[in-house]
Amino acid sequence: MHNPKHLALLVALLVMFPLIDGLSGFALTPTLVSKRYHVFLSRSLPSALRSIFGQRCPRCRSAKIFRSSIYWGFPEMHDCCPTCGLHFNREPGYFLGAMYISYGLGLAFIFVLGGALWAVTSWRLDKIAIWAVLLFLPFAPMLTFLSRVLWIYLDQTIDPEPF
Repeated sequence: MHNPKHLALLVALLVMFPLIDGLSGFALTPTLVSKRYHVFLSRSLPSALRSIFGQRCPRCRSAKIFRSSIYWGFPEMHDCCPTCGLHFNREPGYFLGAMYISYGLGLAFIFVLGGALWAVTSWRLDKIAIWAVLLFLPFAPMLTFLSRVLWIYLDQTIDPEPF
């Protein structure tokens, strides 16, 4: 029988390793995390997920979409991929769809924060809502840029730009 604490730690590490990889360049593979849970891990699944959180080009997955990390500050976007030439901004108003993704991610983030505050405190609902929004604000730029990356991936999946 697997220990639930070990499984929870493994899941937390698997969620965080794209962030660790994107910030420090340290590659954390599922084999490095644990050989005990190898049955639950797929080696092909983290590739797209790691590329999204690492802000990599959806076509070649080697070059970065942004000149610096989205997790620190306000990065500038490359116009096209330095490796394969994929245009990231295909037309005027291209990132309008990213606003919808950003809105959905923001609401989900605020609801998770609100749920955590509700579980931990005995505050009224209006106080929880205000604090959840205030705690969300530092993460808003990161989610905005992450939604651009998700939009580019979604667009390339539905309507790939030819080489």
